[in-house]
Amino acid sequence: MKGVQIITRTAIALSFLGLLAGPARSADPESVKQLLETNACTYCDLSGADLTQAQLSGADLTGANLSGARLNQADLSRAILTNANLIAARLHGARLSEADLRGADLSLAGLVIAELDNADLSGANLIGANLESANLVGANLSRTQQTTAGLMQANWNRPNPEEAYPLDVLGVNLRDADLRRASLVEAHLEGADLAGANLDRANLSYAKLDGANLQQAQLTNAELEGTILTDMTTSPHLNGSLGWSSL
Repeated sequence: MKGVQIITRTAIALSFLGLLAGPARSADPESVKQLLETNACTYCDLSGADLTQAQLSGADLTGANLSGARLNQADLSRAILTNANLIAARLHGARLSEADLRGADLSLAGLVIAELDNADLSGANLIGANLESANLVGANLSRTQQTTAGLMQANWNRPNPEEAYPLDVLGVNLRDADLRRASLVEAHLEGADLAGANLDRANLSYAKLDGANLQQAQLTNAELEGTILTDMTTSPHLNGSLGWSSL
């Protein structure tokens, strides 16, 4: 593949095994107690918290630090996670339907088979995130970013080199994700893996997909006005269905 390379898969494997979170860190017990008792903990330090299968539907976690938190199979439907720090958080199989994730940092987060239908991820940072087979039907991913700024800041606060997050990551794993009717307007998806993704009726206007992998992706009736698709990997069948002359 030319141009930008997809480096995500190494990070994906590590993220799935929970190795990117580094050594286990203990969350503030009072913050965890507050969250579980009141369903709200804005700007709290919940880093490293074990909230596996927690029932947090509608919880207010605005600006909360959930880096490295274990939220596998948790119910966060309609939760407010605006500007939350979810770096290297594990949310595999979590329910995030209609959740508000605007401006959240999901760097290196694991969201395999997560339910994110109609969630708002506009402006979120997705660098190195693993959203393989996630349900993103009707989700808003407009103006999503890929920046290592959050990882660099986290490393600055982690003086132990063994706990440092990797910075040589690029791309987000959306392989086999369901993105029907999703909005990806002006999304930064350089180097993304969208192989097998369903983008039927998705809006990719002015999205940046330089070096993306679109093999076997479904783009039926997708809006591609102004979409940047240079140096990407695709299949001959997909080339025919896109109609390059109109791009």
